[in-house]
Amino acid sequence: MSDLKHIGRGEAVSAKEIIDPRIYMAAERTFLAWVRTGIGLIAFGFVIEKFDFFLQQLSVMLHSSLKIGRGFSGMGIVFIILGVTNLVIGGINFIRTVKKVDQGEYRIHKVLYSVYGIILLSVTAVLAYMIIRVSP
Repeated sequence: MSDLKHIGRGEAVSAKEIIDPRIYMAAERTFLAWVRTGIGLIAFGFVIEKFDFFLQQLSVMLHSSLKIGRGFSGMGIVFIILGVTNLVIGGINFIRTVKKVDQGEYRIHKVLYSVYGIILLSVTAVLAYMIIRVSP
């Protein structure tokens, strides 16, 4: 977060950069990174949600009783919601970036990145707490 204050508001986009296709390709690559991260978070959320089901099936296949706790109840849903939020934020960021570059006044979205970073940090801290709490 301290690095963000050194970035400043960025420089105005020159007229030459508005017609440069590399600017739009960079915005598209960034959008695809947001999409890839969102899909990864959604997939991780499904894995967490279905882990208890996997343990039940494993105990049936092994003909033994596995200790199945309530460990991550609800965290999968949180990650799925976080992934969908990531997709929405990425889409809004892409549209906003292209519009601002077209207008020649693109600036870095410090608030967006700061808030999203704090949300991710909070969710991972809660997950880490739940893992520590569940561990014997």
